[in-house]
Amino acid sequence: MKIDDLAHELEEVARKLSVRVSYEDLRWEGPGGKGGSCRVHDERRIIINKALNKEDRARILARELGKFPLEEISVPPRVREFIDDSRREG
Repeated sequence: MKIDDLAHELEEVARKLSVRVSYEDLRWEGPGGKGGSCRVHDERRIIINKALNKEDRARILARELGKFPLEEISVPPRVREFIDDSRREG
């Protein structure tokens, strides 16, 4: 699966979980500011540094999605495997 297709599938998983995904300039976080998940009021969010390459952005999104309950939604097997791998690398 191409990284663009995988990223799209990961964003779809986030949508199913009602998690807002955004790609933002995180330079103020320093060189290690890659992104993560948070809650803003009642909204669950994953914010990812837009300066990262596509694969790193997908890995961070997958890692953060791995923190949510995925059992109740449909996730394609290849996407679930990528999420599991990213969680272990975490």
